[in-house]
Amino acid sequence: MCGPMVDRATSSGSGNSYLIRVVASTLAYWFFVSLIPIYNKHYFQKEFFPKPVATAGIQLGLVSVALTIISTLRHSLRGSNSDSWVLGPHFLWKVKAVLPIGFLFGLKYGITNLGLKLVPAPIHLLLQSTDLIWTLLWAWLINGETVSRTGLFCLLGCILGTAILALEVWTNVSAPVMAIVVNLVS
Repeated sequence: MCGPMVDRATSSGSGNSYLIRVVASTLAYWFFVSLIPIYNKHYFQKEFFPKPVATAGIQLGLVSVALTIISTLRHSLRGSNSDSWVLGPHFLWKVKAVLPIGFLFGLKYGITNLGLKLVPAPIHLLLQSTDLIWTLLWAWLINGETVSRTGLFCLLGCILGTAILALEVWTNVSAPVMAIVVNLVS
């Protein structure tokens, strides 16, 4: 049996409407994922607020509060709280389920911001482009997951793209080893 969100997504609207929403949300995701490091790098300058880990906490806290308010208002205006994360049943169980991954994401986000502060943005983005490689490696080591042929082809494309970028960028690297390690850890 599907949950209420899946039922609503598959039963409402036409296929074109769903496709448009998927494309729009994907483009919005790419836009904001590309914009956030540029914004953060500018924001970490000494005259603004050069505290990358605190900035990550503030940003994630504000997003959490905003999403809680939006969810509460949406379900209050609809008059049904049965599928609400905030007003629905088993709130503490839901918090317990998402707390570990939320904590780890916050930790990763803080380390990523610290890495962004320590090296120039091009070097940071180059090192962050290896994220998929590390994710797949850890998934294989920890969970025993395997990659399909298509996934392996995509992974090799990412590695090749990173290597090509590294040839150009790496000649100008003046970052200390610790800064590079922080970026790779994130």
